[in-house]
Order: sequence, then structure tokens, then C-alpha cells
Amino acid sequence: MIKLSESNQSHWIPLSDLMTGMMLVFMMIAMIYMVRVQQVATDLKDTKGKIYQALEKEFSKDLKKWDAEILPNLTIRFKNQNALFGQGKANPSDEFKSLLSDFFPRYVSIIDREEFRDSIKEILIEGHTSPEYGVIDDGDIKEAKVSDKNKIYLNNIVLAQDRCLLTLRHLFEINNGQYSEILIKKIHPHDVSYSYPLYLEDGITIDIEKSRRVEFKIVTNAEERLAEIADKLSSK
Repeated sequence: MIKLSESNQSHWIPLSDLMTGMMLVFMMIAMIYMVRVQQVATDLKDTKGKIYQALEKEFSKDLKKWDAEILPNLTIRFKNQNALFGQGKANPSDEFKSLLSDFFPRYVSIIDREEFRDSIKEILIEGHTSPEYGVIDDGDIKEAKVSDKNKIYLNNIVLAQDRCLLTLRHLFEINNGQYSEILIKKIHPHDVSYSYPLYLEDGITIDIEKSRRVEFKIVTNAEERLAEIADKLSSK
């Protein structure tokens, strides 16, 4: 049996202690990170719940009239396509403009509350179309060297983009400069064509009418806050 000399033992013991100490340090860092991540997750869950409750309280009486709904992920979905835009048209209808004039100032009064402000990264105005519509009156992608299916998708991207931008423009028109900073910094158009259709009760058949819609979606800063925690821990 080989025995370690006293000299070797004297070097081995401090190295063992060092490795043990490093493991303890890494474990402590991991525990601190987990605790902070859990705290952030809890805070964001509470904040999202409070935002949802505020939206419900403010708009619950109007949802049926608007044919709208509030989703748990803080999305307000306007589903009445006929009241939003004309078939294949980008300009909001007079009915939708009137709806926005009622909805938007009340919506901003919620998202701009001090208790919510720092947790909201942005609000997306999402324009959704349906896959069966393939022609746009202006700007039809006729010369694109892609399949007909892809042309339809690209045409719908253009239509969704125009609808988002013109909806956003109307919000600027009705805000009288009161919410310009919020519109510029936090409210952004997001065209998605027919990438996220809605389905009938069978879960297979696309609901063509309901898929043509506009959504106001609140995006929280969860990922940024988690990255900030990781950066702080790594710098220590």
C-alpha cells in the first residue's frame, strides 16, 4: 500500500479544503439566484394578476358590446372583424375608431399606473388575418418568386402591418399629446399575418371570422429582470 509522505499530505489537505470551499461558494450563489428568481417570479405573477383585475374591472361591462375578451396573458382581443376593418382594407372603420376613442384613454390610465409601470416592457398592437384571404388592393406581391401559398402569407403580412400602423396612427390622433411618450416608448405595432389563427370548438377547423382580429398584448419585463439578477451575481 502506497503511503503519502508528510510533504504530499500537507499539499493535499489545503487543496481539498479549497475545493470544498469553492463548492460551498457555488452552492451559495446558486441558492441566492434561485431565491431571487423565485421572488421575481412571485412579484411578476402578483403584478400580472393585479393588472388583469384592473382590466377586468375597467372593461368588463364593455366586452360584450365590443365583442372583445381579456385573456389571462393580459391580451385584450377585439374579435368583430366586420366592425374593425373592411374586407381586405387597412383603414380602421368608423366604428372601430369610435371604440378606440373610448377604449384607449382608459387602457392607458391602467398601464401607466405607478404600481405597474416598471413591470411593463411594451404593449403590442397585433394585427391578425385569416389564411383564406390572398389579395390586397394596394401593394399586392404579384412579382415575388415564391409559391402561391407564400404569396398569400406575404400579402397578409402587408395587410396586417398596414392595419397595425393605421390603428397606431389613430391612437396618436386621439391622444392630443397627452400620452405621446407612452405611445412612442411602449406601444408598438406587430404584424403576424395568419400565424396564430383561432379555431372552432373542434380545435382543428380555423375560425375564419374570429381569426381576423386586433389584439392589445401587454409584455412584461420578466426576462430582463432575470438577466439583471444573473449579471449582478456573476459580477460578484
